[in-house]
Amino acid sequence: MDRTLEFVRLQKNAIIENWVNAVETEYPHFYDLHKLRTEGARYFDLMMDIHIPVNQHPTFEQVPQWCEALFQKKVPLVHIAHSTHIFRQAFFEALSDAPFDSAAVIKLITVLNRRIDAFEREVSHFYWTNARSLLEEKDRELDELHEDKLSLVGKMAASMAHEIRNPLTSIKGFIKLIRTRLPEQSLQAVEKYIQIIETEFDMIHMQITGFLSFSKKPVEEKFVSLQARDLIQSVLVLVNPLLSSENIELSIDLPEELLPLHVQKKPIQQVVSNLLNNGIDALRNVRDGKRIWIASEEDEQWIHLKITNNGPKIPDDIQHKLFQPFVTGREHGTGLGLTICKQIMENHGGKISFRSTENETEFILTFMKPDHGSLPLPEK
Repeated sequence: MDRTLEFVRLQKNAIIENWVNAVETEYPHFYDLHKLRTEGARYFDLMMDIHIPVNQHPTFEQVPQWCEALFQKKVPLVHIAHSTHIFRQAFFEALSDAPFDSAAVIKLITVLNRRIDAFEREVSHFYWTNARSLLEEKDRELDELHEDKLSLVGKMAASMAHEIRNPLTSIKGFIKLIRTRLPEQSLQAVEKYIQIIETEFDMIHMQITGFLSFSKKPVEEKFVSLQARDLIQSVLVLVNPLLSSENIELSIDLPEELLPLHVQKKPIQQVVSNLLNNGIDALRNVRDGKRIWIASEEDEQWIHLKITNNGPKIPDDIQHKLFQPFVTGREHGTGLGLTICKQIMENHGGKISFRSTENETEFILTFMKPDHGSLPLPEK
């Protein structure tokens, strides 16, 4: 093999030049050809000094620094991999003309293949390690930005709640005062209007409760046992007028047996209300056959409430970030409703998920059954 090795060494300049020309053809004007020839000579020596184990060769020890320089210059890994393939081909073309026994040629080819493979593994490992570190760093930056957004929304929510709750408390008080001060006959004449005011009051109060999910101040409400049917009915009192005015058919398919939920009533009402209002909004551009239906599924550990509408598909470009703050597919949406829903559900040890097709969109609220404690969320 020594004679074969010497034969290849004598063709060093030709092999390097063939390699440089091939790289320039593949990636025209991308590399400095003078530097490429210098690096090619070092690579050639790394491959041909077979008396030194490849991982102990002085050139091999410099591979991390070499990779770092290329990585910083954003040289694609595919360039490096392809250039080593070209160099491998240049070696083999030189050996194809070797006037020696084929066994010696094959032996040298085997050795060169192993050394080239070792080099490629080292480069690939470096690129993978650094690319992963870079991605992790970007993920940390995105998480920090996300936390900043949530903090901003929290401050907005706390400020808004403070500014709105005070006048709301006065309104509630005056409604009670009107009921007690009006004569019975006069009260009957305006009862319908007072009920509308109270309904709207409850809707606003639920909205504030939802926004407070972002505030550092926790929602001051105890967890209670609430049946799924009662939860739905308590929200329908508020949204039925909208369903009627938009000519939307509502169907409820809940089992006759009890579906007990352990929840904070107003925050969960806010979640259901948001989903129903989103469904109503999605159906505004549907001409006929507008439908919303509510159903449930359960297993030993979980209760799943499903709120579905036959409106248009949620755009693909926002589906993966639908629960992030300020993301919305609605023209006048704030992009906070679903984010609030997600946080409320997580505060309850549950989750919210969805699926959307051309024909219907379904949101699934997953609740832990009261007698199962804290359990991992199901894959859904």
